[in-house]
Amino acid sequence: MKKSELIDQLAKDYPHLYHRDIEKVVDVFYNSISQALANGQRVELRGFGAFSTKERGPRIGRNPKTVREWRYQGKNQYITSLVKNSRNVSIVAVNSPINEEW
Repeated sequence: MKKSELIDQLAKDYPHLYHRDIEKVVDVFYNSISQALANGQRVELRGFGAFSTKERGPRIGRNPKTVREWRYQGKNQYITSLVKNSRNVSIVAVNSPINEEW
């Protein structure tokens, strides 16, 4: 689901709220998570999952044809861990057949 689809779904579920207000709330939500991850903090959403970053150190890479070496710089890697129930929902959604009546 894309961000715009999430906003549209929330607007359908809560018709008494303005679309622009829902959009602002979703933007604040995403920006808060992004800012926390950029600061190296862990974000945990109970019943959904957790987001965190892990620093990967520099390493040496090699071209298999020429055997030439070069160095990769270290970088932050994003880690997502879902709670067990969310994993089941995701697997069902991916593996379920398409229903044309929907």
